[in-house]
Amino acid sequence: MLNVFSPEYEIATTTANTDKADTSDNAWIVLEGKKARSKEFVMENKKKKFQGGATDTFEFSSKHLGEIAGICLGHITKDGKKVKGEASWHVMEVVVTEKELGNK
Repeated sequence: MLNVFSPEYEIATTTANTDKADTSDNAWIVLEGKKARSKEFVMENKKKKFQGGATDTFEFSSKHLGEIAGICLGHITKDGKKVKGEASWHVMEVVVTEKELGNK
């Protein structure tokens, strides 16, 4: 049965396979849908995530957003402060999937 009120989203981030592309920081994402915007979702960097050339997958629930039109992505230090200035995480690709419908 389809859960209209709390869709599950899967976020797959691929870090570039270049020198100094990885980060030890946590990351965050906000999904911009055609009907609504998600809250900020923190992707915790546990067990050596966000390494060069690697794809890391995260899941979270949100209100129904409609078709995904865009994302806002960044990274934060382990103590929760947003990173300012020059970025130290080079993301090659982000794939967002609404799990129940299979929409990407």
